[in-house]
Amino acid sequence: MGLTLVAAGCSHTQGIAFTKTTKTKGESDSEDWASEEIRKKYHPQKCTHEFITNNLTWMGKLKQLLKPKDGRDLYLQGDQIDNIVNLGYGGLGTSTAIRSIWNYCDKVEDITDHIFVVQPQSIYRNEVYYKMEKADNRHSWPMCSLMDGLQHNHSDIDETFKHFDMYFFDEDIEWYKYYVELSRIQKYVEAKGADFRVLHSWWPLPTRHWNSEVIKKLESIYYTSNDVGWEKELQTEKGVVDLLNSLNIINTTNNHLYHKDKTKGHLHTEGLLEGDMHYSELGNEYLANCIYDNFNNVIQFEMNNNNLNFKRTTLVNQIDMNNKKAVKYFRLFEEGNLEGLSEMYHDDIHLIDWNGEWKGKEEVLKMNKGLFDSNKVEVVVHEIEQPIFRESRVYCTISITLISDTSIVLKVMDIIDFDNKGKITRIEAFNG
Repeated sequence: MGLTLVAAGCSHTQGIAFTKTTKTKGESDSEDWASEEIRKKYHPQKCTHEFITNNLTWMGKLKQLLKPKDGRDLYLQGDQIDNIVNLGYGGLGTSTAIRSIWNYCDKVEDITDHIFVVQPQSIYRNEVYYKMEKADNRHSWPMCSLMDGLQHNHSDIDETFKHFDMYFFDEDIEWYKYYVELSRIQKYVEAKGADFRVLHSWWPLPTRHWNSEVIKKLESIYYTSNDVGWEKELQTEKGVVDLLNSLNIINTTNNHLYHKDKTKGHLHTEGLLEGDMHYSELGNEYLANCIYDNFNNVIQFEMNNNNLNFKRTTLVNQIDMNNKKAVKYFRLFEEGNLEGLSEMYHDDIHLIDWNGEWKGKEEVLKMNKGLFDSNKVEVVVHEIEQPIFRESRVYCTISITLISDTSIVLKVMDIIDFDNKGKITRIEAFNG
């Protein structure tokens, strides 16, 4: 089974610029293309959310990049993307995206084969609820983004939005809170076996102007509650630099280098929609290539001369750790060391091979013991490969020799998944 890509963001992710409406999924028709030029370009294709998501967005282009050309490519690139969940919201973002990811995780129990990618938006896209008076002293609570509230006419509450922005809203603090929420989601989905990335593009991240004074402000905003509480060590937030470095933010600021034709890449520059600078299909293809190449190039932040700077690094430590864990696993397997294997297995490990499947540590160890009792085992590790989109997975090409009255040599591909503590959660073995 392939991967599910869950992408959250604004219109740049959703792909809504290609359309005129935001109808329920699957209800759009050919008259809903945003312009006659776009309609002609994709004629006779009808304008549907499914077509836009899978063919025109950066997610669709990323999916196409991972289509295996042959069986071997599937191992080299990691699993292909089978499904895209489009959590883009044109005109919204931030708190909307956070809420939708949590809602998705609440509804989907098993997310082990998932990649979550968040395209950050301006925190002026935060959701704001306001009281709207109606006749007969009734009222409702509509929602809009703060940006929408500041830019559009909301009759008698215009000044309220301005006062809110002036006295109850700080851009640095809201970004900090956004990072905190992203870190919580990342920790949750990674503990469930999924991968999580944040794109460093579109809206310039505020860290470009964060200095020691700003960081001091951010680290003191919860002073009152932390001072009142008794559990000082447990209740206190991470430092700002530690918080940022806990996030898998991938560097896509060099996306412009992927634009082979600088005169194209946007709906406006390709003559598809006057004045609209959303990416065209070609622009999203350029971006997908950038994400693909930089998926494991995460940003690390550091203070330098009282300013917050970043440098690009890779997830080498995680990858190296998994490779070493895999080598250790095969050594223990060859030795028939059940105690050592038990230490490496997650309690809910799932083992699948050509003879059957076993769930839970007890069942897997029982199967291992049966094999070790009747055979001497020799293992030769030929190659361990790291897929691009799965730093928690390794593909291992090995030979297993089973020696009893006769010798049998098996050529095996083991796919091993680890949790964030290095425990083996799943092994799927293919013979031949």
